[in-house]
Amino acid sequence: MNINGHELAVEISGSGPAVLMVHGLGGTSNFYQVQADALQDNHTVIRVDSAGAGRSELAADISIESHADDLAAVLGELDCGPADVVWLGRFRSTPVVGEFEHRRGSIGSACWRESTPPDASTYAWPCMP
Repeated sequence: MNINGHELAVEISGSGPAVLMVHGLGGTSNFYQVQADALQDNHTVIRVDSAGAGRSELAADISIESHADDLAAVLGELDCGPADVVWLGRFRSTPVVGEFEHRRGSIGSACWRESTPPDASTYAWPCMP
């Protein structure tokens, strides 16, 4: 899917309420294959390889803000609005979703956080401005 000038690998499976899965630093959407398989009978599962990860193109701008903008654009392209559940991966996904919500409003009605630092509001990705 062409998002913000670069190609992102987006996997969509199943039907029903949307579940957006956001992988963490060093991960890919494949990390959630087992969960996606289990949820797709009753949900639309959306998995995105972030820019520069997995099968997605490396974007000119890689930042927490650009990843948040990419998620917003994916949800807009799919016309699914806020997801019913957002499944967060390790570390990087928490500040990305936080940035999304700070700039654009709610990304979903519920969040499942996996391995999130105790104070994710102060977590900084090394080498990021």
